[in-house]
Amino acid sequence: MNDRKRTWWLHCIVAVCIASGLNLAAARTFGDEPKPDEKKQAEPVKDAPKADEMNEDQPVPEKMTPRRNREAVPQPTVQLKPGEMPIATFETPVYDFGQARAGTEITHDYKFKNTGTGDLEILRVKPGCGCTTAGEHTKIVKPGGEGVIPIKLKPGDHAGPVNKRITVSTNIPGKDSTIILEIKGTVWSPVQVTPRSAAFGRLTPDRAAAGTTRTLTIVNNLDAAMKPGAVSSSNDGFVGELKPLEDGKKYELIVTLTDKIVGGNNSAKLMFDTGLEDPKSVDVQAYAFMSPPVDVTPAKLVLPKPRSAELVRTFYIRSNTPKALEVTDLKCTTDALKLELVDLRGDKRTYRLSVTIPAAYEPPAQGDEISFKTDEPSMPIGSIPVTGTLTTGDQPMPTKS
Repeated sequence: MNDRKRTWWLHCIVAVCIASGLNLAAARTFGDEPKPDEKKQAEPVKDAPKADEMNEDQPVPEKMTPRRNREAVPQPTVQLKPGEMPIATFETPVYDFGQARAGTEITHDYKFKNTGTGDLEILRVKPGCGCTTAGEHTKIVKPGGEGVIPIKLKPGDHAGPVNKRITVSTNIPGKDSTIILEIKGTVWSPVQVTPRSAAFGRLTPDRAAAGTTRTLTIVNNLDAAMKPGAVSSSNDGFVGELKPLEDGKKYELIVTLTDKIVGGNNSAKLMFDTGLEDPKSVDVQAYAFMSPPVDVTPAKLVLPKPRSAELVRTFYIRSNTPKALEVTDLKCTTDALKLELVDLRGDKRTYRLSVTIPAAYEPPAQGDEISFKTDEPSMPIGSIPVTGTLTTGDQPMPTKS
């Protein structure tokens, strides 16, 4: 062989080696499945996705990034031989229970068969929420054998459509190691309340004084006519009134705030008799948070330790009434802190207070105080305490530029 032919053959050999290496790297990078003669047994997916951690409307991903507190899937005890492939075939992977009354327990046995060529092992059964539980399930199924996964669903007082998922982790190699089962249907209540509570959220004094209301719909799903009585309330800050939309079948419950509502959190239970055998009465929860005429957020300044740089902290002084708020005489018990007050919108309703804290500043044992005056009678003087009670192990907050 002359030198030219020898050089040509060497170039061919090098090109083949490089191409093989690139193909192997690409296969490792993109997760291509190895051929049976390249790997004795495919590795099982160790971190199967949890049904309660995904959007049930989205397709199930083949693999999810593990989270810090994610429960690990147990390792298989079955050792598959080369060429063996278990397959789990379920009779009803999606079970529709139709309609069920609220408060009743729904049960179903998910039966399956191993239609593959290797032993099938059920490593974990993980329901998607606390109202769904799994019973003692079959652990290992031989080829041609059958198993069962019992599931219980307790919907409680919930009424309406229900769709729950159960994640089953198996020793099946590859992307089919995780199987998603579903249980769905409609839960109905003899007397259905929609929404289930009267939630007013955060209110200002002027809105509450206007007699704010929330309207709920009461529907009787029984054949017998409902004859509701008067609505009672455990808190004078809330009153309820029933208005018929369809006598005996459908009503509106109108919940109204009164001048008895107080600052902070308010709650009540409103109840009325139904005139039915079951349920004899219906109760509805009501919630409201009443803001004070003036609020300061955050309410205090707690300095982190250690600090190695200047910090800037921001506070907001808000008027929760229609009138403007005058804020004057802003000062601090120490000259070390620099204060800046800005009227954010120019209407004297919301002020931003910026506090600059030098790195060397340490509050005294009794603390320091930022104070200001307002023309609101309920809070003529406002204050923000300054303390340094955080321990050394606490992380400092980031500095604002």
